[in-house]
Amino acid sequence: MLISWPGGWYRLIAVVFSIATWYVSGQTIFDFARHVTHKAEGFLDELKLGLKTLRYGLNTVEGVLKESKDAECAFKCPNGSLAKPKSGYKPIPNGCGSYGLKFDESGLPHKDMNSCCNRHDICYGTCLATKDDCDSKFLGCLDSVCDKKTGKNHKDKLMSCKAAARALYAGSQYLGCKAFKDAQRQACFCNRKDEL
Repeated sequence: MLISWPGGWYRLIAVVFSIATWYVSGQTIFDFARHVTHKAEGFLDELKLGLKTLRYGLNTVEGVLKESKDAECAFKCPNGSLAKPKSGYKPIPNGCGSYGLKFDESGLPHKDMNSCCNRHDICYGTCLATKDDCDSKFLGCLDSVCDKKTGKNHKDKLMSCKAAARALYAGSQYLGCKAFKDAQRQACFCNRKDEL
């Protein structure tokens, strides 16, 4: 009587060959299963971390877009209380970029543009500053760097520098409201109305 194996003899041969390989290598099927399970746990941990990072990124983008639709971007204390500068607070600049998106100095037309970004960060982090004033000073600083570092004789370089300046300015102008409000929230102390 012939033994009937589902899928034919070639599958039986593959199973026997696999078992023999495990036996010869000194690894039991249980060792192999433990190894696969350990690898799967590591993969799932990395996947969870990746999903958390993605969720944080999407929440940040959502917050930036929600804040950017405000016609006027101004920091207001809750319950209408008055904002006052926090005693001893010093804003910490982080160069060009925010929320994990950072422009390296080498990617800017002139490395001195980074100091404009730092001044802009400090302005945002100065309690009672206005976003429009900070953004206006930022553009002036960027244009000044382009004029000083490029010179009027290099028209093409000057135009590309000014285009980069306008792009940085537009980013802060249209997408900077959340960064401004977050910086003001860190820099300002809000009095309760009943303390006035």
